[in-house]
Amino acid sequence: MRLAKVPVVRWVLCIGAVGIASLLAVGAPIMPGATKLPGHVRSLAKIDRIRLVIDPIPRHLADAGITRSSIRERAVGLLKNYEIALDDKSEDIPELHLVLIEITETDVADAIAYLLGLQLHQTVRIPRLNESVRVPTYSHIGGGLEARSKVEDSVRSVVDTMVKIFGNNARQATQAFERR
Repeated sequence: MRLAKVPVVRWVLCIGAVGIASLLAVGAPIMPGATKLPGHVRSLAKIDRIRLVIDPIPRHLADAGITRSSIRERAVGLLKNYEIALDDKSEDIPELHLVLIEITETDVADAIAYLLGLQLHQTVRIPRLNESVRVPTYSHIGGGLEARSKVEDSVRSVVDTMVKIFGNNARQATQAFERR
């Protein structure tokens, strides 16, 4: 396509769209209210201790070598990098739940699809009920589809990624809370 044949209106629209996108990208951090984190991320501010709950591992994933203890070990090591300690004794602290779900198909015997759900459960106050309840305030989902021979490494990688995202979100929320 030659430039001379492109209508002027298209050029103006394209330049305008790029200009607006550039302003939003550059201007977003200084625009009022633009830096406010979403509520589910803000709910992670000042978390320094959690209880870690790992649901039982589904059969095919367990057969591939994935264990609750290996997931726990990885998660604990990563959480330390974000100054989040494990506390399995205290009662009313946030609980980080990790749930693995597998999907297999007999017609595709060599593959396993899986989802990893990560949720933080906390006690929150509901003013209209004048009551406190324990609910998930944060959730994130990851997953993969792998050959059985590669699924253990894939799950390990997704666990690492999910815990790092959680840790980074917690750090970001704490920094935002402390700046206000």
